[in-house]
Amino acid sequence: MASSVEDQHEITALLHRYANSIDRYTLSGKQDEQALEEWLGTFADDGLHEFAGKIHAGRDGLLLLADQALPVRHFIVNAEINIDGDKASVRAVQLIYKGLSLGAVNWRHDEAVRTPEGWRFSKVLVSRTAGGLLNTDSFV
Repeated sequence: MASSVEDQHEITALLHRYANSIDRYTLSGKQDEQALEEWLGTFADDGLHEFAGKIHAGRDGLLLLADQALPVRHFIVNAEINIDGDKASVRAVQLIYKGLSLGAVNWRHDEAVRTPEGWRFSKVLVSRTAGGLLNTDSFV
């Protein structure tokens, strides 16, 4: 079993992979299928995403969410990771930028599980803390 430091590093990398892959997908005009698969791969098979009262679960639900996502940049910062065996909780701040403008500041309350492939999100819960000029109902 990995050490707590190794697990923290892997979960931090998971947060980065989530943000970078969905951004590559949406900013490519939703043409980068490899980025989409990488984003889907950040979730456990039964993983779910909840934001703005909308829940998207499993691969089909997450595909629908990705199809609705806006072309923005995600920055996930100030992550607090608490590991308990093969489960982890993550609290972080998610900044959403459209071009050079800050569009939204959101809280993330994630749950991750250790799988044979490594850490994956079982639940991503995003809640709005502050919005900017953008309609944030379609942010992932």
